[in-house]
Amino acid sequence: MKEKQNKSVREERGSTVVPILRRAFPPVVCVVLLLLCEWTARGTLAGFAADFFLPHLNAYILAWVFLLLAYYIFDGLFRFAPAAFFLTAILAVVPGIVNFYTLKLRGEPFLPWDLAQVGEATGVIGAAGVIVQPSMIAAAIIILLLTAASFFLYRRRTHAVWRVWLI
Repeated sequence: MKEKQNKSVREERGSTVVPILRRAFPPVVCVVLLLLCEWTARGTLAGFAADFFLPHLNAYILAWVFLLLAYYIFDGLFRFAPAAFFLTAILAVVPGIVNFYTLKLRGEPFLPWDLAQVGEATGVIGAAGVIVQPSMIAAAIIILLLTAASFFLYRRRTHAVWRVWLI
């Protein structure tokens, strides 16, 4: 009898913590993704708060809102949190990586009209001997860990209705 009481107490406690963690996960990981983008784009976060974050606070809030909306759109489409997080992570970190190498090779940041020169960029990257930075490896590890965490956090959630129609 006592085991049943302990089990029901654990289930009650778990049922209140998991919804809170599920609600807190997207905003928190979008902050983490924003920091990973900056870390991969600059190669370091030294002096980031004073030189970039505080003077451009509105831009960072807007970027955070964009990442949060992207997460919720992907999550609404797939109802599979690991996919939503991973796609949002790609959307956040890949531009930072591209910007890092553009700054290193050209001395200026990645600009929108650079998208027209994607074919030339692959040849230049191969000839320039580009190496992966430690911040990029750490970002990949953090993204994989957070993807795994989202898998376990959202594992008993219902799937999207349109996925049922396709099956």
